[in-house]
Amino acid sequence: DCYVVSSVSHSMRIFFVFLFAFTTFSYCQSKKSEEQVLQKDLKYIGCDVCEKSVGELFDAVQEEREKTPKNRKIEEIRLIELMDAICNPTSGSGEWIKRIDITKIDKGNKNFRLALVEPGGISKCGSECLTIAKSCENLLDDDIDRDELLSLLWKNKSTKTDLVNKVCKSMSSRCKKVITLPKDYTRQDQPFKAQSEKEIQMEKLMATMRESGVGGSLYGREDMDDLMEMYGGDGEEDREDSSRLPTEENDDKDDFDSQDDNTRGANIEF
Repeated sequence: DCYVVSSVSHSMRIFFVFLFAFTTFSYCQSKKSEEQVLQKDLKYIGCDVCEKSVGELFDAVQEEREKTPKNRKIEEIRLIELMDAICNPTSGSGEWIKRIDITKIDKGNKNFRLALVEPGGISKCGSECLTIAKSCENLLDDDIDRDELLSLLWKNKSTKTDLVNKVCKSMSSRCKKVITLPKDYTRQDQPFKAQSEKEIQMEKLMATMRESGVGGSLYGREDMDDLMEMYGGDGEEDREDSSRLPTEENDDKDDFDSQDDNTRGANIEF
């Protein structure tokens, strides 16, 4: 029957989608292990990372606060979760890191410094991305008192600018003075390459795989529809086709229908 061919085709497409996802996941994991934090850059991006990460954390908390009922305060555990996620490039709150490029800029009189710029788009997380994430982690884990920052966020009495200045100039010394590069400082710049929408979606899929493990239970119906649409399937239509695959129950029903048809042979047209 035609529906069997369609369903088999659907199953094959699912198989190749998962095969591609798993292969890409394994390959990218091995490639990621080759990327390293640029230790030399950490000292020279400290201020920019502090200002950017604290600003992003403030925005994430404000967005969460808007979702909270007006008669309730945002829960402390949620603030902790947002703080933990802000330095993770694979999280929603930490995606800002993959929008950043580390660039050497001229301050005049042959004085250069490293700055964080946004070229536009979202890149893969290479060495520069990992370096920014590491600087962000060092800020929250070593440079400041996390509980003090948590308290400031919970009280919600600071503006974004006030919070950034307090964290980066008072709680830490990252922005007390501009640090320029030594004359003999050398580094290999990594060109910023924005990903396509499909690449971004695949990266999010792989992040989910890392968090939840690779398995069939990871994907729901909507996930499968998204995957099928991304890789040439018809989503909902294919799922309907697959529901018509022959099963033991359907076979029994077909046998019953066939027997019933035999009793009504005069009414059957071929």
